Parts: sequence; C-alpha cells; structure tokens
Amino acid sequence: MEYRLQLRKRPFFSANAGLLFGISGGILFALLFLLISVTDTSIRRKYDERQMLKQRNAYKYAGFAMLGVAGFLLCWSLGGFPSFAKPEVLLFLIIFFWVLVYAVCAIWNDAYFALNESRSRLIGIFVTLTLLNLLLTGITICNGKLLTDGELNFHSLSLFCGILSATIITVILLKMQKEKREQEE
Repeated sequence: MEYRLQLRKRPFFSANAGLLFGISGGILFALLFLLISVTDTSIRRKYDERQMLKQRNAYKYAGFAMLGVAGFLLCWSLGGFPSFAKPEVLLFLIIFFWVLVYAVCAIWNDAYFALNESRSRLIGIFVTLTLLNLLLTGITICNGKLLTDGELNFHSLSLFCGILSATIITVILLKMQKEKREQEE
C-alpha cells in the first residue's frame, strides 16, 4: 500500500475567482451606466403610474419565464440527457432569460425608460456592452476556452451577455420604428 500526500499552492486568480470578478465588475459597470443615463441631478429613475403597472406585468412574465427555464433544465437533467453546460452557466441562463423577458416586455410597453433617462445614452451603453462582450467572446473562441470537455463554461458568459444586450438594442430599435410609423399615420 502506498500513500502520497501532496500540497499544491492554489493560484489566487482561479476560475471561480475570475467568475466572481466578472460578475462583480458587471454589476459595477451596470450601476455606472445607470448613473450616466439619468438626465437630471437625481440618482433615482422616475416612472409614472402607467409605467410602474406595466413593469409589474413585465416582472410577472419574467418570473414565469424563469420558472419555465428552470423547470426545463431540471427535466433535462433528470431525463439523463448529456449536459451542455457547467452548473454556473446553467444558473446564469436562468437569470439571462429573466432579464431578457423583463426587458422585452418593458420596452415594448413603454415602461423601460425612465422619464428622466436619456434613450440615446442608454442605447449607446447597450451598443458598447454588445461590442465589448462580442470582442471578449471572439478572444475566448480564439484561445479555445469557450468549451471545457464539450460543455459551455464560464468563459461563454460573455457570449450570452452580448446576445442579451444585442437583443435589447434590437427591441428598442423595433419599438422606435413602430412608434415612428404610428406617428406618420
């Protein structure tokens, strides 16, 4: 019988630390962008009563979408199908769909933009986020780090963030085009 005891120094910046750093940085950037988008000296975003009612509906639909995605992923797992993503990516996908459904519902019902918020600044922020995330995704693909053992890993989260921000921009532009067409008629 042979025993071997080995001590290894764990690097400070491991995969989990990178994921935590990315999420923390994303939250800080989101707060900064929200501060930039407000047009007056107030930090609070101001909504009228109709917007708040529509936002409640968007929250409700987003919650049902989140439950649906979580249920689908649970059935996928219990069904014995091969995993296509690491657990942290699957959890992120649940959040991703919640944000996606909320944003689309709120934008389409004129409840996304606050009364004291600049649409053009917010669109510029989303364009910047899209380009940044797609650039990071390109770098990840070139480095061959998008997949680990055939599963999406935390490096693929920038791809999903890019898709999310690009979808939000698309919905905003479609809504603006619809409003312009309605004004012309």
